[in-house]
Amino acid sequence: MMTSPRRGTARASALWRDETGATTVLAALLIAAIVGLMLVGVLAGKNLIVVRQAAVAADLSAVAGAIAAQEGDRACDSAGRIARANHAAIVSCDRLGEDVQVTVERSGRRSTARAGPAEGLDDTS
Repeated sequence: MMTSPRRGTARASALWRDETGATTVLAALLIAAIVGLMLVGVLAGKNLIVVRQAAVAADLSAVAGAIAAQEGDRACDSAGRIARANHAAIVSCDRLGEDVQVTVERSGRRSTARAGPAEGLDDTS
């Protein structure tokens, strides 16, 4: 028994018109998009945390180095101890007069900070 071409076309057309499950597919795509956006947010947040941790390690190391320099100690040794305590490594440490400039690396991120005595303040104590 042969089917007429019109009858086969009618079946195909009916399949395309059937919307059963369309909401499920749309919901699955929406959930995938939301999960993707959440993943991007988590990765961006993690990156921001690592960058800030490197900056804090650099700031604290530079301040420790500047204090040590004012007290006559070895500035870069003191800066290195503080960097290691913050799980960072000293990339460079330079004493520029009374200032200390430190570059540290933590989790692949580098940050540079400079610290020294404040300019223009009188020590009247």
